[in-house]
Amino acid sequence: MTDRDLMQQALEALESVTGHFTRTPSTLRDSEVRGEAHKTITALRERLTQPEQEHMSERIRELAEQCVGDRPYNSSFDYEKFAELIVRECGKYLEAEAERLYALSAQESNPNFQSNFEICAEKCYDNIQGLKEHFGVEE
Repeated sequence: MTDRDLMQQALEALESVTGHFTRTPSTLRDSEVRGEAHKTITALRERLTQPEQEHMSERIRELAEQCVGDRPYNSSFDYEKFAELIVRECGKYLEAEAERLYALSAQESNPNFQSNFEICAEKCYDNIQGLKEHFGVEE
């Protein structure tokens, strides 16, 4: 069973249990449990809408495969290309995080929080540039 399958199963179970609480007389404890269940349901739904993250070793293997010559049995492995691909992959991750932060900023009504999200997003872009400069990776 994949993590996604497990999350879907947990979501369905929580929704079923929560439905029971709304059909029965409520006590203070019931409403506390229902509130916690709704928070968890919301978090699971949000996570299930996101793309599955690749397992690190699988992604590293894919990058490594791009670094062996034309034939898989070729003994020349391009370590420099491998390092560059990893640095670029880190940059892609930071860029996605910056976009997520900008989206949060656009949804935020508090100007201070809005500004903080934007500063963090800009720092992501600064870090992308810093990584590339530190490892000598060209644009």
